[in-house]
Amino acid sequence: MANSGDSQDVAQLLADAARDFEAAPGTQATLDEVCDRAVAVIAGCRRAGIIEARREQRGRTLATTSPASEDLHDLQYQLGDGPCVTALWHDRVVWSDDLAEEQRWPKFAAAAVERGIRSALGIQLYTHADTLGALNLYSDTPGAFDEVTRDVAQVFAAHAAVAIAEERGHAELARALVTRQQIGQATGILAERHQLTTDEAFTLLVRASQNSNTRLRDLAARLVASENDVRRRSRSPDA
Repeated sequence: MANSGDSQDVAQLLADAARDFEAAPGTQATLDEVCDRAVAVIAGCRRAGIIEARREQRGRTLATTSPASEDLHDLQYQLGDGPCVTALWHDRVVWSDDLAEEQRWPKFAAAAVERGIRSALGIQLYTHADTLGALNLYSDTPGAFDEVTRDVAQVFAAHAAVAIAEERGHAELARALVTRQQIGQATGILAERHQLTTDEAFTLLVRASQNSNTRLRDLAARLVASENDVRRRSRSPDA
């Protein structure tokens, strides 16, 4: 499992994960691969799962790394609260640094702590018509999902969302596609400017995100916008 501060390892693991998502033979294999890779790529993650629900209906588990993850999902469906269902229905990214101190979902938090879970992170994967999906990550360590790790998890989720959409034949994941495209464009800009390989350029982008305390997707969008502005000015007759 990569340390969230080791940008070289993170870049390589994310690139490998994206390739493996695309190579997975079928929808269920893709979902399973996403969960398995989440544990391998995202620092601190010990269990992972993907849930899906239609509006006004109870959620269902599509894939998990263990029966314990499915149990945590079922618990949240029953209670109607928790980080995962909150990410699914309300917020795109939801986390708890320490479930032992959590006040938002007291019943779920108490039950999760009894099961050895101390941190949780939920990320909305997709919204297709009336169907929503979320990636859910769990750790037995308090504070496992710090800001850098959450950024990495969101990039991971963007790759996963696109792979799931492509496998299902959906074209609805504009947000995930934009995130992935902008990060790819920013990586290309850095590679061209500094004569780097793609992996080296992505590592540089991740390191800059960490050093500047800026979300990776925001830094990528800013870099792409700046480059586009420079190119527009260079084409201007007054340039």
